[in-house]
Amino acid sequence: MDSEREPAGENGSTSELDVEAINSMADKILAEQLPVDAPDKIIKAQSKTYKHPMAIDLLLAVGLLFAMAGLTVSFVKTYITHSAKTSILQGNYKAAIGILHGSPIPEFFGGAGTDNSEDLLNQALYLDAMEKLDANRDDQTALQELAKVTPSQGSAYYDLAQDQFRKLKLQQRETEAQSKPAPQPN
Repeated sequence: MDSEREPAGENGSTSELDVEAINSMADKILAEQLPVDAPDKIIKAQSKTYKHPMAIDLLLAVGLLFAMAGLTVSFVKTYITHSAKTSILQGNYKAAIGILHGSPIPEFFGGAGTDNSEDLLNQALYLDAMEKLDANRDDQTALQELAKVTPSQGSAYYDLAQDQFRKLKLQQRETEAQSKPAPQPN
């Protein structure tokens, strides 16, 4: 078709052949009409789309709410554990004990990479008790804290607390034996 074109004249007009070709194409396009029943087919095609029940939307919404709630609780649990661990590293055992006792979030939400809060609580209780016992061997609150250390999976602090109890009982027996007067022969 490019070969049939004649160059534009000096005044910029197109040739008669180009005008006639454009007119004939426009006549063909305008002559084509949609059949009368075609709009009905278009409407029927649009109405055949899949419509799922509203229950599926509700289930998705509830599922997303539970997922977001679990994620949020997991973040809070991680923050609480991190705060307690930081307090233990700084030697502020009372704060770590308070943080971990005040945390009602179960271990289920902790995630795989977080520390066990029960183990951290045992660590804080043991270290606080040992600090008190170093200052005063007869401190009863330290013994109460050692008694609060619970056996948990993989925790060495329970064994250390039990060893400390044995040592304290042994020392107590030795001091009682030394303070008792020797029996006098008759």
